[in-house]
Amino acid sequence: MLASKLNRLKGLEDQLLFSAGEFKSTVIGFVSAENKELTSSYHLVDGKWSPTVKNPTAYFPEIVKPVFLRPKRFIILIGGRGSGKTLVKGDHGLIGMHDLGRNLMCIREFQSSITDSVHAVLSDEIKS
Repeated sequence: MLASKLNRLKGLEDQLLFSAGEFKSTVIGFVSAENKELTSSYHLVDGKWSPTVKNPTAYFPEIVKPVFLRPKRFIILIGGRGSGKTLVKGDHGLIGMHDLGRNLMCIREFQSSITDSVHAVLSDEIKS
């Protein structure tokens, strides 16, 4: 009983800090495909990604930079199996949820089991 009340209190405290803007903002870094070196870093300022010299907390391939810097309502990523589409969009969505308070809806055409689902990918990303 006490543990559930403490968890509830912690959740309310987190919501209050988030609404007051007192949380650690994500810094994203883009990595070159050729030499695997960091090419640029960005952090959120008034809901827009701005260049920064801070160390990134999340890394992405440079090719997906437009997903962050030129936001659109719908994002379609095209690529083969294992190309990282789910991870990139999942992390993009999680950052939007954490830093901007947005909602996220993931849709897939086929799903064999919950272990193959977007839910499993997002859960793993949150845990790591």
